[in-house]
Amino acid sequence: MFVSAAPLYVIWNYTYACNFNCRHCYSRAPKYPNELNTLSYRVVAEQIADAGPLKVVFGGGEVLLRRDFLETLKFFSDRRIQSTVTTNGWAVDSSLIDQLQRKGLSELYVSIDSCEPHTHDRIRGKAGSFDSAIRTANYAATAGIKTLFSTVLSQNSIRQMQEISAIANDLHLHGINFKRFRAAGNGLLNKEELALFDSDSRFI
Repeated sequence: MFVSAAPLYVIWNYTYACNFNCRHCYSRAPKYPNELNTLSYRVVAEQIADAGPLKVVFGGGEVLLRRDFLETLKFFSDRRIQSTVTTNGWAVDSSLIDQLQRKGLSELYVSIDSCEPHTHDRIRGKAGSFDSAIRTANYAATAGIKTLFSTVLSQNSIRQMQEISAIANDLHLHGINFKRFRAAGNGLLNKEELALFDSDSRFI
């Protein structure tokens, strides 16, 4: 039996910059240290590649806000390392989807917090964010990128799992990644509103 010493995947929170301020976000804080520049990011990427993972999972923040991300994506693709990205979809258009595909993106996760547009927009803190997310998922799936919803399990979303799944099915997505709510950052501030209780288990 072959056992590899390499990690199966590496999670890289690529940036803390974000154009949203979601109520459940665990990475929001009053201030952050200065982020590394592009040259330093390349050093980090090389160190990750040298470790030999099968996949790099990019999160944030909103990954696509960093202008150097496409080149980082290509760097891993050239080394046959799969890459996945989670996005809120706000700044994504068909041109960017095309670039992501050409640079070798393996999977795109689009954040959806509710099947109801107004509820999703309230959680995300930005009107129109639901429509942007749906449009981005449609762009990516139509282009042939493996596309999934990313949904934080909260008091609201756990009651809408079937409805969210139906939207994913209508868009011909590959599935949904239901994520655990973390009581940190904004999530800690809004814990009473969002955190699951034992009684919520009946919806699973």
